[in-house]
Amino acid sequence: MKKFYSIIAAGAFLLILFIFLSADKLQKDPNFVSLENGSFQLNDKPFYPIAINYMVALRTDSIEFWPSPYPEYGPLANRELLDKDSSLKTLKADLDMIKQMGFNTVRFANIGEVKREAGVNEFFYINTIFNKTDSTRITFKDGITYVRYLKAIDELVELAKNAGLKIIFLVKLQEDARGPKLFLEKVMTHFKKEPTIMAYDLFNEPLYFHKIERTKPEIFKITKQWQNFIRKYAPHQLTTIGLTGIREVFEWDPNILNVDFLSFHPYEYEPNQVMNEVYWYGKYVEKPWIIGETSFPSNNDTIKYEDQSLFAKKTLEQVCNCGGIGYSWWQYKDVTWGSYHADYMGVVNWHGSTTTDKGSMIYGTPKPVAKIFKEYKPMKLKDHCIKLDNYYNLSNYKDHRILGTILDENDKPIEGAIIMGWSKDWTKIVSTVSKKDGTFELYSNFPFGHWIASATHYNTLREGFWHDHQKQLDSTTNVTNYDLGRLKFKKVF
Repeated sequence: MKKFYSIIAAGAFLLILFIFLSADKLQKDPNFVSLENGSFQLNDKPFYPIAINYMVALRTDSIEFWPSPYPEYGPLANRELLDKDSSLKTLKADLDMIKQMGFNTVRFANIGEVKREAGVNEFFYINTIFNKTDSTRITFKDGITYVRYLKAIDELVELAKNAGLKIIFLVKLQEDARGPKLFLEKVMTHFKKEPTIMAYDLFNEPLYFHKIERTKPEIFKITKQWQNFIRKYAPHQLTTIGLTGIREVFEWDPNILNVDFLSFHPYEYEPNQVMNEVYWYGKYVEKPWIIGETSFPSNNDTIKYEDQSLFAKKTLEQVCNCGGIGYSWWQYKDVTWGSYHADYMGVVNWHGSTTTDKGSMIYGTPKPVAKIFKEYKPMKLKDHCIKLDNYYNLSNYKDHRILGTILDENDKPIEGAIIMGWSKDWTKIVSTVSKKDGTFELYSNFPFGHWIASATHYNTLREGFWHDHQKQLDSTTNVTNYDLGRLKFKKVF
């Protein structure tokens, strides 16, 4: 009898172990986009997402909810979409145009990101538009609110499906809050059999929007819990997190995140920054990855459309050649947010109107960059992942330099570590990468006040320049040197 009970106990233990180890495993269904051997598959064939970011507004008449184009996507054309029919009609035209321009995937932003109002009576909400521009909040406190909201998302998903587009749906999980999990549980349960939804983007740019400082082991644990949670309610859809780029390695280290694939968001703040960051992803990121956001602004005046098209072409090729498995452009249409860099990133401008192949009309005209996406055919070329000449010094600064060597616990050099420096008032920032021998030289055109360094899988070190002996003027080159010496890192994963 003891032997019998021992067998039962052993069997139960193995079952529990199997469930634990399988909790974050994706269930295979050929109708859904899946990951096989580090690449996307759909209907047992390779699938390479060429995506566009599209911001969706939620509108209401105080009774019903419906999706609508983001008001900033046009002056009057979108601001005066007061009723459901005109909103859906315009959305349909935009999504048809997105497909016509060569995109096969759309990342919906804004409409799925639950916000938190902390306090004694803490609640969670999504902003909506009432009348023309009045903003109001939908708080998720009762079942009828969820029913109305999910009906609106149903209509959005149906429009994308009819246009022939897959969806990456941006949401916002918070590790210490039940509200967003309850919200997402209802969304995922509702759409768990909907293959149009390719993936859930669980958090957008934690470097900027995750205010709580965490260690890498804490981040690993948080994302493990998120992944198990998603698998429970969305067994077929994939998961991702949008990272700003190499700067996330200090906390949200890409190789320790428990998601199916990573989405990087590099932008061109310094010359060829995107090309060089993509090279780093290809060399040091072990998980499957895509570009989740990138862009280059153009209004054909300050910056010519040809420059925008060239950026798209060369970065599309670099991503594929460096091992990326998808590419997503920010964003669908130009906006008026107040800065050139943000306002003219759209694929569609505000000039005139355009009729789609399906006979619907959009406000605006596709820029020449649209042709780059329409004609692009992903084809990885061996040995074509390019490291440019300014990889270690993006802006070719020379006035100030931090130098040192990155080593592991056994005094072996760490290649590919990220070192970043700030000015004393934190307003200016530069970064570089350690070389094969672990050495680095971080140049700037301003005096340094602070630094931080880390490598994927290793801990993070940071400090300020408090001592005069760390700063010395080289009389030969007239460069101010800040010597950090040998920095030893401990492996945490």
